[in-house]
Amino acid sequence: MSQNLIAAIEIGSQQVSAVVGRKEPDGAINVIAAEQEPSAKFIQRGRVFNPDLMSQCVKGMIGKLEATSHKAINKVYVGVGGIGLHTVLNKVVRNFAETTKVTQDIVDSILDENRSCKIPDFSIIDVQTLEYKLQTQSLADPVGVMSNRIEGNFLNIIVPSVSLEQLDISFQAAKLPIAETIVSPIQLANTILTDAEKLSGCGFIDMGAQSTTIGIFEGKLLRYLAVLPLGGDNVTRDLMTVLSIEQQEAEDIKRRHGAAFIEAVESSPVAHDDIRLQDGRSVPYDKVVDIIESRMAEILLNVAHIIKVEAGYTPDRLIGGLVVTGGASNMSAVDKALIEYTHIRKLRFVKNAPLTIRRSKPSNFNIDGTFNGVLSIVANATEECCSDERQNPDIFSEPQQPTPEELEQQRLEQERQEQERLEKERQEQERLKQEEKERRRNRFGSLKRVLKNGLDNLGKVFTEPSDDEED
Repeated sequence: MSQNLIAAIEIGSQQVSAVVGRKEPDGAINVIAAEQEPSAKFIQRGRVFNPDLMSQCVKGMIGKLEATSHKAINKVYVGVGGIGLHTVLNKVVRNFAETTKVTQDIVDSILDENRSCKIPDFSIIDVQTLEYKLQTQSLADPVGVMSNRIEGNFLNIIVPSVSLEQLDISFQAAKLPIAETIVSPIQLANTILTDAEKLSGCGFIDMGAQSTTIGIFEGKLLRYLAVLPLGGDNVTRDLMTVLSIEQQEAEDIKRRHGAAFIEAVESSPVAHDDIRLQDGRSVPYDKVVDIIESRMAEILLNVAHIIKVEAGYTPDRLIGGLVVTGGASNMSAVDKALIEYTHIRKLRFVKNAPLTIRRSKPSNFNIDGTFNGVLSIVANATEECCSDERQNPDIFSEPQQPTPEELEQQRLEQERQEQERLEKERQEQERLKQEEKERRRNRFGSLKRVLKNGLDNLGKVFTEPSDDEED
């Protein structure tokens, strides 16, 4: 019997977030269980770099989710993002000898050809169909239309192949099947953005700890996506380096004194007391805010460059403005800085995704918005992930201890394999010795022939009469 239970995990640079939730008939998400674990030891900028630690994290989180939900988790949706994620345009053309009615098979073959296109070092994780062009017509669904030519235009969302490989290794080691790999920034954007914003054209900016994701929507479709490898942690690290302080102190200073655009905060110069550090040192206030503002300016100027230059969208095309989310967007004056650098004046900041969430405990669940990504995945998922009993009984189960007889068989087998290995090594060494002897024999034979030829030629020099002697 279907329980409409979805299990989802989002891979983040600061934490891995996991949720088991039930989608209710009214569209609300009833959160049955939720867990978060720090991920800095095995994830950097959204990419897994230590699959072993990642798999251990997955096992631990799934165990806690199952204990809380009293359900067996048989597969999960996995949300990914991070550096290297971006979009590329692709076009597939079909020409027909005569006017032909476009069938679903023709469309499917075009889709398959697009999916099979090779991009060195990258894999296609998702595809956005932009349009089909048939002569002068542009259609979303060309099936049934008569034409002698059809052109499919696609926006392929790609990630570094190594990222997916590391992810697959992690979940295979945890023996947990992946129901589907989701591009979490797109899923979050589709949850946060309104239809009107996506229709008229808008920019979506997710300012995270280690990266900033920029998406452009127009005509209700994603048109561009890129990830900037800069985030709130860069500000923290700058403070740590320049002031020679620990991470937590730097983070506290950033939260208390940070502003992305000082001119917007202070219209006229104001004298501030020095900032007292934990070790007793005093640092000029202006020095601290300059460090923070400089790094935030770098991040937001890059955002502006990506929107205007790389994506090619001027402010007049983004009628829906900019929609901004993510922890780093909570810094003071981010709105003023974005207006200054992008010249887009219409801004909307979102802390929590507009989802109806039901959870009795704790009452402040997702108050900081850190579960937004994984909740948006649950909201759009379709496959049942949980059951009363595990469909794969060996998942997370401890291996059965071998019997004494089996241990003896293993010992004998290991001895046999070791003997075979030693015999092969002996034979290989003997073969190499024979080859060396043969090479020496050949070299000696060649030397003898060279010496003999040399002596023969020398003998001719002394025995053959000269022209004078013949005369």
